[in-house]
Amino acid sequence: MVRILATLICLAELCLATDYYVNTSGSDTNPGTQALPWQTINNVNSTTFGPGDEILFQGGQTFTGPLIFTATSAGTAANPIVVSSYGTGLATISSTSDGIDITDTQGFSISGLVITGVNHNTNTGRGIYLLNDLAGNVKLGPITIDSVTVNNFGYDGISIYGLNGSSGWNSVTITNSTSYANRDGVQSYGLANNANQNIFIDQVTTHDNPGRSGSGNPTGSGIGLGQTNGATIQRCVAYNNGASNTSATGPVGIWCYNSNNVTIQFCESYNNTGGTGKDGDGFDLDINTTNSTLQYNYSHGNAGAGYLFGGAGTVGGNNISFNVSQNDGLKNGYAGIEAWGTVANVVVEGNWVFAQPPAAAGILVLSGAQVTNVKFLDNVIFVGGGLPILRAEVTSGLVFSGNDYWRTDGSFLVTWGGTSYTSLTAWKTASGQENGAGFNSSPPWLLTMPAPTPTPTPTPTPVPSPTPTPTPTPTPVPSPTPTPTPVPSPTPTPVPSPTPTPTPTPTPVPSPTPTPTPAATPTPTPTPISFVQSPAIASLGSSTTPNVTFGSNTTTGNTVIVIVSWFSAGSEIITNVRDNVNGAVNYSVAVPLYSAQSRKIAIYYLNNITGGTNPTVTATLSTAQPVQMAIYEFSGLGALDVTHTNNNGYGAETTGSITTTNANDLLIGAVLGGTQTGGENGWTFKNGSNLSVEHLIVSSMGSYAATFRPYSTYVAGIASFKGTPTP
Repeated sequence: MVRILATLICLAELCLATDYYVNTSGSDTNPGTQALPWQTINNVNSTTFGPGDEILFQGGQTFTGPLIFTATSAGTAANPIVVSSYGTGLATISSTSDGIDITDTQGFSISGLVITGVNHNTNTGRGIYLLNDLAGNVKLGPITIDSVTVNNFGYDGISIYGLNGSSGWNSVTITNSTSYANRDGVQSYGLANNANQNIFIDQVTTHDNPGRSGSGNPTGSGIGLGQTNGATIQRCVAYNNGASNTSATGPVGIWCYNSNNVTIQFCESYNNTGGTGKDGDGFDLDINTTNSTLQYNYSHGNAGAGYLFGGAGTVGGNNISFNVSQNDGLKNGYAGIEAWGTVANVVVEGNWVFAQPPAAAGILVLSGAQVTNVKFLDNVIFVGGGLPILRAEVTSGLVFSGNDYWRTDGSFLVTWGGTSYTSLTAWKTASGQENGAGFNSSPPWLLTMPAPTPTPTPTPTPVPSPTPTPTPTPTPVPSPTPTPTPVPSPTPTPVPSPTPTPTPTPTPVPSPTPTPTPAATPTPTPTPISFVQSPAIASLGSSTTPNVTFGSNTTTGNTVIVIVSWFSAGSEIITNVRDNVNGAVNYSVAVPLYSAQSRKIAIYYLNNITGGTNPTVTATLSTAQPVQMAIYEFSGLGALDVTHTNNNGYGAETTGSITTTNANDLLIGAVLGGTQTGGENGWTFKNGSNLSVEHLIVSSMGSYAATFRPYSTYVAGIASFKGTPTP
């Protein structure tokens, strides 16, 4: 009888449900049907919705937000209120404050939308703001968010906040979405631990969320969960986050703090930084994190540690297993795996660590750590450039067993409580560690791994010039609890010429059983990077879809790089870059649209293309502009390495530089603002009427300068792409 009654209630809700349509060609005096749609978000904000109702925005159109839902509207788990697009393409909600507010209510499904804050430096809100400030320790939910792109908000792209006692959220799902160019990507926060429960984040990409200079709290994280009990973050990618952080402690690619029972798995985190502050780690189980797991993740090229754990309070019962750290610890003396603060009952097992200068060590236990029963089991620690394999500044409470310790020159160095040991036997005897189980052998499977080529594809979003609707009843904007993070002051081992980087697979293998071998397998030989073709730089008439065609066929497996530029002081942006051979696949952003002195320039790329006959590359703009475009085809390219942008206002000449982290790179630099007189020494130069592009293929890590010689104001971008080693 109970089941029948529940079914009847659901059917009644569906019968009462209504679909509402919003189209810029409609009228707010219309009833909101598909035939007679509303015109603006104003009617949505003034209407009460119930279970099963759908609010649908015409695809391809832009609507001025914020879009606001309060306690007067609520759905159910079985019949949520749906907010989405209809017709062709995705609708865009544009706002200079919040994008979508869901305050003190529940039962919503948000999908298939682009939500933009126009400019994160001037925006004052959050992209999707879930706020529970109800009294009485109330949990709200469920909320589902799927297939959305959120960008350019002054705070988080997606916020899950509880701001009254233990009130918060129970059952929030975020899938198949992208959050970029916000202060932070995705964050949960509560005034009390356990405010938020059952958060599930799957296949979410967070990139180029720079943080904010001047903030006393760390800003610029990709995904950060606080005050959460029960969460899974899986198959997510976080990269290029944290560049503008100035807090002494810093952001992390993917992490949690003040949380319990969090699993982070099958994720990739790379090229994150702490700006001028600390951290910029790949992954982190931080202050008061318990019973949580980091497993099967891939961290590489981060300024901070690959995997950081520890902090104030209780950090215990955690497991860090079967992960890969490659060339992490690029600033401030971090390591591939690093423990600090209070840590207890932690198992670090089956991980692969490759480290070289400027990292401090393969594994680091920081001075001042309070360690109880922390076990390092069956890990492979592989270092170059004179680093210690392990640097334990604190030794009490540590157990090392079954690990492989290896330096690229065949020597041995472990620093244990301030004493250096140059043989495994001597260290075992003095420390009592390993008990005969550890070994000092070359790990050949690491040396022969092919290079990873991570190519997450963010979807840039249209940003028209909105006329924002004032937000009724402003919601509090707290500063999330700062991330207590270590501030190590190590003295790195002197750095000889770095050994070329052996590249592990991005998918770790559980508990490998290394087989000692007398000689290391040679490092993979880089595949030569080669320029294939580029037509002349095209100056195109005013259009929303400027395009350029290759003069020859492209080849499958190659990379196409696109430079798009124009003169404008407006708020228009590039919504996507595609070609007619690869269809609906969006090109990835190398240098996001950069604007200065009314000049705009961006660099896009697509790895591993499908070749075709004279492909045409098209950039889609939110507003028609007279664009200049350059397109290039290269072979032998892998992932994006690093980027750089600058402008000099008025000036005859200035120099911008880029520091590569890879020994085999292509540098491509572009400047808009006047015809150059020539290229740099060794760079290949191509000149347009105002856009000039140069490229340089390098074979060693280092800092490379490009001197721009425009005749007036200019804006410039440089991107570095990694070459791919031959297995």
